[in-house]
Amino acid sequence: MFLRTTVRKNKNMPDAKYLQLVENTRVDGKVQQKLLLSLGRLDDLRASGQLDRLHEQLAAFTGRAALSPDSLSADWSREFGLPYLYAGIWKQLSLDRILDRIGASRRIRFDFSEAVFCMVLNRLLDPCSKLSVTSWKQRVHHPAFEGIELQHLYRALDLLIHDMDGIEEQLFAAVRKQLGIPVDLVLFDTTSTYFESPADDVRQYGHSKDSRPDRPQVIVGVLMTREGIPIAHYVFDGNTADVDAFKEALQDFKTRFGFERVIMVADRGMTGSKVYKLLDSLGYPYILGVRMRKLKAMTDVLARAGEYRTARKNLKVAEVQHEDQRYLVCLNEEEVIREKKVRSDVLERLERKLQDGSLSLVGSSAYRKYLRLEGTLQLDESKVQDEERYDGIYILRTNTALGMEEAALAYRDLWRIERGFRKLKSGLDLRPVYHRKTERICGHVAVCFLALVLESYVGYRFRQKHGVDCAELQRSTLGAVGRIHAIRLEGDGAEYYLRTEPPQESLAAFDTLGMKPPPKRFMPGPARKQV
Repeated sequence: MFLRTTVRKNKNMPDAKYLQLVENTRVDGKVQQKLLLSLGRLDDLRASGQLDRLHEQLAAFTGRAALSPDSLSADWSREFGLPYLYAGIWKQLSLDRILDRIGASRRIRFDFSEAVFCMVLNRLLDPCSKLSVTSWKQRVHHPAFEGIELQHLYRALDLLIHDMDGIEEQLFAAVRKQLGIPVDLVLFDTTSTYFESPADDVRQYGHSKDSRPDRPQVIVGVLMTREGIPIAHYVFDGNTADVDAFKEALQDFKTRFGFERVIMVADRGMTGSKVYKLLDSLGYPYILGVRMRKLKAMTDVLARAGEYRTARKNLKVAEVQHEDQRYLVCLNEEEVIREKKVRSDVLERLERKLQDGSLSLVGSSAYRKYLRLEGTLQLDESKVQDEERYDGIYILRTNTALGMEEAALAYRDLWRIERGFRKLKSGLDLRPVYHRKTERICGHVAVCFLALVLESYVGYRFRQKHGVDCAELQRSTLGAVGRIHAIRLEGDGAEYYLRTEPPQESLAAFDTLGMKPPPKRFMPGPARKQV
């Protein structure tokens, strides 16, 4: 049984609403509503106080007294929307089952999946140290976190890295199933993250991409699809060259994932004769950036570039065959203007310093490359002209049969992985790393990687549904989801759990991700039992 309202239209008067008691019955296999009692006009029932009396009498039969606002008190309010949404994605990607199986096989006495999810969710919402996570989790409503202690977080980090290969393989299979994406092109890039602690084991001094050569670091590499979905990650010693990192990632990818018809894409830091030979031996076609200024052959390639064809706005391409190799010369005309302006400013500043007899700029490579020493330091016009040839230019080497426009655009997709690294290091807060042991450092990076997978998955689902220009929509709708809170009320010895009303804008996020908003009333729920 339930209550419903019906509306009676009145031609010259306001519409009248009536309250009725009905029940659903099945007639000839179809559900129909049967009227049991008409209670009268709704406005009359309210004005006479009959609804309030009926409420009190029904409450007496249920054994729960009717509550007045004065009898209620709000015990707490916690973030609910985003924890609920990301917990749903965690299940969509089967991460709960993947980690539960690991926990069961290792006979772990705590909820391994929820310990990892707790750290991943923290990376996504409010990154902090593992010690601070134990207090942060009290600000979000996710009952399964109640039993997670600091020792469980550290233990989960230690366990995570031992099974990370299998986790990545199963996770990527689940992502592909959910999104239906092909794997025809794989991007690879590296970044570095530095430490304040001394060099030791994996923490080593090397070429810093953070411009901190005075600090030990580790190198992090990521393989990613052209859609920006992470496949696997790697942690290398801080003094590992990009070429060596790429070689190791290639061999591992071939062994673990076994995709045969995949084009490998990497920037110029990964190139070298050994890499070309390895790619050929593994049977992978490739599109690789070339170090233009360090290879004499590139001067000939650039000189032989003929008519450019437009691939996309701000990208023109010309094809050159040189020494039995295929090269693509790519031109960005907006970048030409920018680089001319930068060089003009540099030369103007340099000429002033030379006239003043100052040598303060000589130590900078940006200025030194335009100088020659003939008794005194002088501006070398030939070097200036050499640099002008490279304005807005980059060169690719490929052994694929792709058209030159398609190949150039595939290389341009590297921006997705670079954007992923920016999120990994800033939004997901890869730094600072509050760990010294190699296992803990690798475990921390693994947690950040899982957070990046979830965030990339959300981004791709939004692009699927709303188009490529949906970044602002994604930010605003997820921000609206973040305003949904869970509230615990107490009154007359009873507890009530409610969520705040979802902002209208938040509904687009749940719809995009194939989910419903959290229920208005819910039970707090016990800590999740591990399978």
